[in-house]
Amino acid sequence: MPKIVYLGPLLLNWCFQCNIPILEMESCTLCGSPTIKCKITPPGDIRPAFAHDIELIRRTIDFQYCTGVGHKVIPDKKLVVLNKAPALDRRNEIILDGVIIGALFFDISQEWKFRPKVEGARRLWLAGCNKWVKIDEGAVDPLLKGANLLAPGVNDCDPSIQPEDEVMVITPSDEVLGVGVAKISGEVMLATKSGMVVKMKHCESPSPPNIYHDGQTWEMAVQANMQILNSKAEDAIQFMRSIGESYRKPMAVAYSGGKDSLCLLLLAMEALGDQFNIFFADTGIEFPETIDNVFTTMKEFGIENRLIYKKTEANWEEMIEKFGPPARDFRWCCKLLKLSPTAQIIREHYPEGVVTFLGVRRYESQPRAQENRVWKNPFVPGQIGASPIKNWTALHVWLYILMKNAIANPLYYRGFERIGCIYCPAMKLSELHAIKETHEHLYRFWMEFLNNWAKSNGYAEEWATYGFWRWKKLAKGQIQVAKQLGLQINELESHIDLQPTRYVIKEKKRSQGNLYILGGRFPHPIDIQRIGNLLHILGKSWMNESLDRVNMQIDESSVAIFADGTFEVSTSHLKAGKRLIKNLVKVMLRAKKCVGCGFCKTFCPQGATTLELQYNYPIIDEQKCSNCTQCLNTCPSLLLFSEKPLIKKELIEKVSSHL
Repeated sequence: MPKIVYLGPLLLNWCFQCNIPILEMESCTLCGSPTIKCKITPPGDIRPAFAHDIELIRRTIDFQYCTGVGHKVIPDKKLVVLNKAPALDRRNEIILDGVIIGALFFDISQEWKFRPKVEGARRLWLAGCNKWVKIDEGAVDPLLKGANLLAPGVNDCDPSIQPEDEVMVITPSDEVLGVGVAKISGEVMLATKSGMVVKMKHCESPSPPNIYHDGQTWEMAVQANMQILNSKAEDAIQFMRSIGESYRKPMAVAYSGGKDSLCLLLLAMEALGDQFNIFFADTGIEFPETIDNVFTTMKEFGIENRLIYKKTEANWEEMIEKFGPPARDFRWCCKLLKLSPTAQIIREHYPEGVVTFLGVRRYESQPRAQENRVWKNPFVPGQIGASPIKNWTALHVWLYILMKNAIANPLYYRGFERIGCIYCPAMKLSELHAIKETHEHLYRFWMEFLNNWAKSNGYAEEWATYGFWRWKKLAKGQIQVAKQLGLQINELESHIDLQPTRYVIKEKKRSQGNLYILGGRFPHPIDIQRIGNLLHILGKSWMNESLDRVNMQIDESSVAIFADGTFEVSTSHLKAGKRLIKNLVKVMLRAKKCVGCGFCKTFCPQGATTLELQYNYPIIDEQKCSNCTQCLNTCPSLLLFSEKPLIKKELIEKVSSHL
């Protein structure tokens, strides 16, 4: 089980008089009754269960426990809250009548499963479910004290039980005592006389289910939470206004087509009036519904003229052929597809900088919880990021959207818990299966690419089908999954060499001058014409007529690079020579790894960089270039394939000679 992490206080309470969720408040504003804090698993990013969620839960319960049981356990006209709990994939605790009745999770078999808690088991039993085990009276006390169920304690059971089924443990008086996992089939359980038959998960003294009245709606929940929603909104509004006054820069909202940015947009319209723009950075792999949502929302609010839309210049299909699928520990996609167009928007529209409000929330992840409420991203120069809704849960966001009668991205109502890029490596395997249901052609394209990549790189078939592609080096949980599947780690981890390209520097002696002569060889031939142009970033360079050598002079250092990969640096200053070689490596690597993302063009303060498709690499105008090297320091390809030159001190020494 993944580690439980607290990202903030758990904010879900419940009014049992009204039978509705209450956020943070100790009393219900509708009836005045005190609320009770719900016991949920951290981090506690709760949200409403929509119709699609309800049907999925019911369908899963029916499949496991008998057709028709799901609707009895999850009836109409009641509010269900889902809590995203830690898991290898997706696990949502199901809160009904103010208590967790169980969890819906996506397991290693790539199927949805319902795992009941004792309260859920009581409701299942009341609904006439299968998968039950009746025990002897003598087994009750040992089970309540923490023992597992042994064969001698079984009086009867459902013969359809299979190993690893979630089962209800029933007392002789037909009351639910607990829930557990069957270790053998029901037929064997009835015949065996020894051994553990059910591994107990939860056990409580028998009592009837705590079922409360129905008739609730989410509109009622909005009314009951109006006080806290207004308080949260006022805090966010004042925050936005104060940030604007403090920095005195243009203001903008980064809109993504998701619920959090929609909530943020609603707040900004109230806080800032028409004193802000909205921008959308299209990665080129957005869901069609997301693109539609962006333009529909702008039109609905009458702010189409304030939308700044920018699509990435990088081509997704070309990049995945070059880099392979992105991974959580190799996330080239964010820098090339998202940050690049964002940086271009800011460069083109906000040359003096901009305050950008983003829908970042602490309950989403540990990194986001640790971020400041105001920050700067080195990959987006000129932008000051600020998060007005940092301390909101997803339920705060949804209730605010409902309060404002705003229309969210329809994908949320079709089973998606989060909405990002179609092929995001941060996605759950369950989300990939959701894409299969909603966008089969996109799913087929991705699986075909992954399967072909697996074959060409020697991965096991499961690398694609079980989502191992989302890591270059497998995380602990994925290693456990691999072991359960009987797979070797070397069948799944990246075979692509992402290590730095090594080169060595060796001494070359000369008989004249007091110089440091640093010479060496790169492990690949050099495209002299391509390198010759890019070297303008460092200083003036020139090529010979046969294009087998390029020379460069920088201050007191001279450089010669040859087409076979050898190079030589002559300098009177050792440290300067080392720095120069490191920059030479960056230029060469940049020429080799360039994917045409446009970052260099965006970051060049002199406008000296252009992208020419026929050359497939940046062209530097030496008349405009100021040799600031900013394009080298921000190039995503260089950061992804970071070079660490191997310069051994013992191979470098001062060369001096007498004239």
